[in-house]
Amino acid sequence: MLCGGKLTMNREPYKGSIATARLQTVNLTVEALDLANRVITLRGPQGDTLAMQVDERVKNLPQISVGDGVTVAYYEAWVLDLTRTGEQQTSSVMASTAAVGQPPAGFVAQRSTIQATVTAIDAAKPSATFKGPRETVELSMAQEPRVLARLKVGETYNVTYTENLAVAVEKQTKS
Repeated sequence: MLCGGKLTMNREPYKGSIATARLQTVNLTVEALDLANRVITLRGPQGDTLAMQVDERVKNLPQISVGDGVTVAYYEAWVLDLTRTGEQQTSSVMASTAAVGQPPAGFVAQRSTIQATVTAIDAAKPSATFKGPRETVELSMAQEPRVLARLKVGETYNVTYTENLAVAVEKQTKS
């Protein structure tokens, strides 16, 4: 911009995007297995249980036994684009399972880009809350708290959300 006869550059340090991510891993144990109805019951580290229907695409369910360990890894990431708004919503999904005869395992990944509107800014945390088409999400800006100065309540930004889920069954070894 031109200021007092001098040409100065407007240096915006966060002109592109800001990202945050987290990985959670949990080890579960097969508590019960109903192969006829494709239902597996898993026990968590604190003793809580979860029964779930297993999709037909899981080819190796008969290889699972009560007592087997199941490792579940869940990764999610958010990217806030500070330069553009107005893009159309996009989504893509990728999935794979273990080959027939291999230990049961699977992976699914989904990536979505949505338009989200800033509904609140909390400089004390530091974080910003966004409302998308289906849900409200709070994003931490702890790595780059100065980004909050660029955001304004009511403005809309593109937010890309990625989530990956990986599941692997580990046979218990007999001692």
